[in-house]
Amino acid sequence: MEEMLLDFATDDTSAGFRLHKFEVLNWGTFDRNIWNMPPGGCSSLVTGDIGSGKTTLVDGIATLLVPPGKISYNKTASSDAGKERTLYTYIRGEFKKLRGEESGKGEAQYLRDENAYSVLLAYFYNEGFNQQVTLAQVFSIRNHKVETFYVVSNDALSIGGDFTGFGTDIKGLKDRLSKGPNTKIYSAFSEYSSRFRQIFGGLSEEAFLLFRDTISTKEIKDLTGFVQALMLEKSEKTIETIEDLCNNFDNLNQSYNAVIKAKDQIDLLRPIASQGERYYEQERLLARILTSRKAVPSYFARFAKTLREEQILKTSEAIEKTNSKIGILRDRLNKNRQTAGVLQANIDKAGGGLLKQLEEQCIFLTSESDKKRKVWDDYQKCLQTLKRAPVSTA
Repeated sequence: MEEMLLDFATDDTSAGFRLHKFEVLNWGTFDRNIWNMPPGGCSSLVTGDIGSGKTTLVDGIATLLVPPGKISYNKTASSDAGKERTLYTYIRGEFKKLRGEESGKGEAQYLRDENAYSVLLAYFYNEGFNQQVTLAQVFSIRNHKVETFYVVSNDALSIGGDFTGFGTDIKGLKDRLSKGPNTKIYSAFSEYSSRFRQIFGGLSEEAFLLFRDTISTKEIKDLTGFVQALMLEKSEKTIETIEDLCNNFDNLNQSYNAVIKAKDQIDLLRPIASQGERYYEQERLLARILTSRKAVPSYFARFAKTLREEQILKTSEAIEKTNSKIGILRDRLNKNRQTAGVLQANIDKAGGGLLKQLEEQCIFLTSESDKKRKVWDDYQKCLQTLKRAPVSTA
């Protein structure tokens, strides 16, 4: 999408794109050197004697702007002279014909051979929008046929600065030009024409055909007839158009009514579509909620898993600490047992064995005493039952 520009022109005297420079190289009898015509954006008058090249320059400008199949070269001259000029003769630089000694027919004499190339270049500038554009066409001949490529650039190009010094292969010139950021190369006139007509404000192709007929008009005998012939459509076509419109009115009317009916139907159905969209949105929301609810156990299980893992980690650390303490206590117990064993051995050596025997004997005697006391108690109970006086001593 192109940027919208503002027109800063102070008046209409130089409005729009104006031709500021027209250059030719190897075009017609303008041979070898670069020939420059600088209108500078103003209206220009080209004058000169017959055969001085006025028509050659006009045909060059027309070649830049008019489709190849719709150009009539040298139309301002007589009909026979006009037929003699073609794009090929302009590129070769035909300047006269000599009668051949053997054939007796006129043979064309050329300034250049088929290895030469030709360039047409026009530079336009739009003062109000500060826009510039260069149009150029480069011609070469291969196997007696003209080959052309077309150039559209938003830079101010010139033949001397941009279309020379590239070597002997015309492809080298094309490659060098295509590297310019603001320059486009086209192989077909239709693409080239579409681009520069868009730059010029979307002009139609008919506008350039009118330009062709205007610049090639030799004299105007009847201004009204000239305007009717060149600027107005043929009456037959207009009548046919009117008849077609009348014949198609019913179809157009039916189409219009169908469009109105469809529009009313759309207006009636729009609330349904709106409610349907709302319904589908609620369904999608419900589906998301149900899906989320199904994911809740997994969601919380993930947190529970994390807590369990943390608890397991803490428990494992506590177990490691406890095992470490048990190991320390076990070492102490083993040491104490060793110490107790040493002490017991020392006690046994120091008479501890006799004390042990005495302790065992004390335990035995205590057990016997308890048995005799029990017998004594039973005996006292028997005396009490027999109503005998209790025995105070054994």
